[in-house]
Amino acid sequence: MSKPLLTILIVLFVLGIGTVSAAETKDEQFLLSEDTYKALNQAQELMEKESYPQAQQQLNNLLDKVEKGSYEQAVVLQTLGFLYSSLEQYKKATDTFQRALDLDALPKDVTHTLRYNLAQLLIADGQYKKGIPLMEEWLSAEKNLTTQSMCFWPVPIIK
Repeated sequence: MSKPLLTILIVLFVLGIGTVSAAETKDEQFLLSEDTYKALNQAQELMEKESYPQAQQQLNNLLDKVEKGSYEQAVVLQTLGFLYSSLEQYKKATDTFQRALDLDALPKDVTHTLRYNLAQLLIADGQYKKGIPLMEEWLSAEKNLTTQSMCFWPVPIIK
């Protein structure tokens, strides 16, 4: 993954954590404990420095500490998925993103964005039978379609 794309993904994720940690729905809050929040920030800083093995170790350790099936576990899995994407380990990234989605613990807007990211990875990897239905699900729920959001796979140039 290119460095500018990685930087954009990390910035979007950091902005998402700030929003998500304080977001509320009618029935529940999405909050990270202080320890989890600090550990995630440290892992993201390591990822920005391209210290991927250390970031991966920190995230795996954190994954063992957070409550199974929780919002915190979903956020850690999401971050781990971004790490695998950064390392171009797309199979691990798609599996990890799917695990985060399967927990059904993330806020709707984060789930929506993660579904889009997962669909993009699956389609780019040629897993069309998995990726296209996810992209269709994302498209049906997307309220602000733009031409940029519609460009989710490379279009061949015909000469």
